[in-house]
Amino acid sequence: MKAFDGLIGMTTKPEDIQRRYPKKRFCLALAMGIVVLPVITFLALDHLWPLDRDRLDRPLATRILDRHQRVVRLHLSSDGYWRFRAAPEEIPENLKRAVLAFEDRFFYWHWGVNPVSLVRAAVHNLGHARLTGGSTLTMQVARMMHRRPRRLTSKLIEIFTALQLEAHFTKDQILNYYLNLAPYGGNIEGVAAAARFYFDKPLHALSIAEIALLTTIPKNPNANRPDRAVNLEARRRRVVQTMARRGVISPDQARRALAEPLAARRSPPAFTAPHFTARRHFPPGGRQTIVTTMDHDLYTFVRQRLARQVDQLAYLDVHNAAAVVIHNPSMEIRAYVGSHDFFDTAHDGQNDGVRMLRSPGSALKPFIYARAFDAGLVTPQQQVFDIPFAIGGYTPRNFDRRFYGVVTAAEALQASLNIPAIELNLLLEDQALYELLRQAGVPSVDQDKHHYGAAIAVGGVGLSLLDLAHLYTALANQGRLRPLARTPREAADPAAARQLFSAEAAWLVSEILADGFRKEFSAHWRAIRDIPKVAFKTGTSAGGRDLVTIGYNREYTVAVWMGNFDGTRTRDLTGIDAASGVLFDIFRQLSRTRPFAWLVRPSGVKREAICPGILEAVDGFCPDAVEDWIIAGKRRPPPCQRLRAEVLAYLVEAGHLERLSDLRFHPCYAQLAAFKPHIAAPHDGAVFAVDGRHHQRFGKIQLQCYSFKSDPAIYWLVDGQAPRAARSGQSLLLPLGEGAHRIACLDSGSQITWRRVHIQKE
Repeated sequence: MKAFDGLIGMTTKPEDIQRRYPKKRFCLALAMGIVVLPVITFLALDHLWPLDRDRLDRPLATRILDRHQRVVRLHLSSDGYWRFRAAPEEIPENLKRAVLAFEDRFFYWHWGVNPVSLVRAAVHNLGHARLTGGSTLTMQVARMMHRRPRRLTSKLIEIFTALQLEAHFTKDQILNYYLNLAPYGGNIEGVAAAARFYFDKPLHALSIAEIALLTTIPKNPNANRPDRAVNLEARRRRVVQTMARRGVISPDQARRALAEPLAARRSPPAFTAPHFTARRHFPPGGRQTIVTTMDHDLYTFVRQRLARQVDQLAYLDVHNAAAVVIHNPSMEIRAYVGSHDFFDTAHDGQNDGVRMLRSPGSALKPFIYARAFDAGLVTPQQQVFDIPFAIGGYTPRNFDRRFYGVVTAAEALQASLNIPAIELNLLLEDQALYELLRQAGVPSVDQDKHHYGAAIAVGGVGLSLLDLAHLYTALANQGRLRPLARTPREAADPAAARQLFSAEAAWLVSEILADGFRKEFSAHWRAIRDIPKVAFKTGTSAGGRDLVTIGYNREYTVAVWMGNFDGTRTRDLTGIDAASGVLFDIFRQLSRTRPFAWLVRPSGVKREAICPGILEAVDGFCPDAVEDWIIAGKRRPPPCQRLRAEVLAYLVEAGHLERLSDLRFHPCYAQLAAFKPHIAAPHDGAVFAVDGRHHQRFGKIQLQCYSFKSDPAIYWLVDGQAPRAARSGQSLLLPLGEGAHRIACLDSGSQITWRRVHIQKE
């Protein structure tokens, strides 16, 4: 009946309630005030002082991984902390339950504040010197957001912020924030960083004993951190027993956790490949994890091999080394060793030898030959001339200061002869090495062509080891220079590739370099007996300052540099002496994982009989024809440009040609006949130092001039004196006094060539 009366009362009008039930009206209003007013007040305060979510998403440290997901380098966050974000699914359930059991077992029941815990803590603190806290996990997250001093006002702000957190996030989200922001000693924040630095493990690999230790740290981070605390056993036992008592783990798991040995240490941050993983190469950009293309094991092998080689060559003044390995099909950098010893402060080990600009020596010559093959200037078995010549006052010589006369183009490239490379590069005109480097986008080639001159062909340009290795990948990739990949399986833009030369020219050059590799080391078969077929080239700068070796096959390009970062000379070393052994060992190591295949011959390369000589007659008769690889359909113009005055003079002097009139039926004869006389000696601007005490005996200089007229008569004109008659090619010795002199050679056609020389006494 009372229930029925209550139901009738609920349908009564408000004024009836006020008249009949005044006490009930007051109680209802009071209840509504108690509930609604705080809610309205909270909503107003939350609107006026909104939750600062940025404090929950702090800057992250950066993990740099190799291509197999192994950590190779760690970078501090921008605010100087080791802080990694772990997703909820990455955190073990045992760890979550241990934290709740030890820190806040009523976490899922309160609204961010547990009044019972606050009152209990207040009562305890009134009578004890050792204070205890009553903060919930949510309140601890609020304290982590602001890090205020412990005062009553700070506690009130924490309570309000905790309520805001509960209003805006789920319980699981708040728990995840706690586990990612909790302090774990020093500059370590979050369980992911703590697991890495204290146990060198990912979260999923933590044992129960390790979870127990981590759980205790945030209560007093610097006192409880495992590498400093002296009561590890007691703290572990306390957490493990709590976990067992509250059903987080079984008694058997608890026994095993208490018996597990403890390791109290803090691991150093990973610091592999410091030059490759530097921030300037991989800026974080808000990313916690960066996956690179490098292979940790390969890097370690290459660095250790470089260190061993430097140690062996230190007595020859070699103190630094660098290397880079590129996977040609994917264009991934698999190994990047900027310095064999980053911590060698005595020899500037922190310099990056892979990106440092140094002279490549002869290492650029293959690209000249590739373009010469494409232009039809030569084929591998055609003759070129390694003889002295001067261009604009520049008189290049070979490394061994010898000249080899008539050689094939293949032999000239294998022997790295300077004169043929310079000559071919000049003949290429606007398709020469300079244009190739500009097309390739080499950043260090930033001056006009005249700035580098003819010396560019023999290393007269600064290039980084990385740019050099990148260029060589074009030889392995059918003449196409593709961009380097920054991440594994990065899709390269096909439009970004540059065709530097044809696939046919790339194959011809590669065959020459691979054959030269075997010839060069035929006497050292033990060093190469288990090396796969590799194209090989060395480069040595003046004074042996830069010793470069580059090798490649279809799979990999490897470049090795040795020398000194400060540019000091080594003791008569070359690239083949210093760096080749390292390169062989790298290829040997690479071949252990999978067999290598050599480059596929393009269909445009054919075998054909060619005339190797430069003096082929008009009717095409060639008694010395040889088989050669040629690019099919490539027009080969008459070699008129290659029949320069120095070449003709050499052919006459060497007996390959009796007199120039023998060439009257040659297609280039009209051009040759227009040549001015060629003064083979002395060269223009020559300076002769003579012993003043024996001037008459030793003050004579050699004169030699070649005429290209049918009449071999020539005349020497020296300082305005009477002409001296001679014959083309005849060598004369002429005494000259101290000072400057003008010398001229006049041929029978009244064409004249001048030289200036200077005689000085010692």
